[in-house]
Amino acid sequence: MWIYRAHDNLTQFGLTGLEFTPGWSVGWFFVPFANLVKPYEAMRELWSRSLSNRLHAAALLPLWWGCFLVGGIAMTIGGLANRESGDLKLILALTGTGSILRATSAVLLAIIIGKVSTEQASMEGIGTAFD
Repeated sequence: MWIYRAHDNLTQFGLTGLEFTPGWSVGWFFVPFANLVKPYEAMRELWSRSLSNRLHAAALLPLWWGCFLVGGIAMTIGGLANRESGDLKLILALTGTGSILRATSAVLLAIIIGKVSTEQASMEGIGTAFD
């Protein structure tokens, strides 16, 4: 919901040349294979247009997305290993690593949300993502 509202704020502010609509900034999460890249690109656009590139996202956004993807893959493989091999060490290693990466992703997303929301709140004539 936050991603939709934050992208909608960019539209309300009158920014032009946006690649992603509010609906597609969320919708890409549900499109197979495109969901590996497009949600990240939508978030990168949201970051860069909200913060006017004043805060460089070279590490934060890719780290968030990498932890999200790799964590999910590790947890999925751990689940498959549970059904197929029953190797407890492998299962715990994969699901544990996946859980840690997903938790790290959640913390990084909270930081991203905080920075974008704070910046958007200071933009003249724009709503907040949580009204």
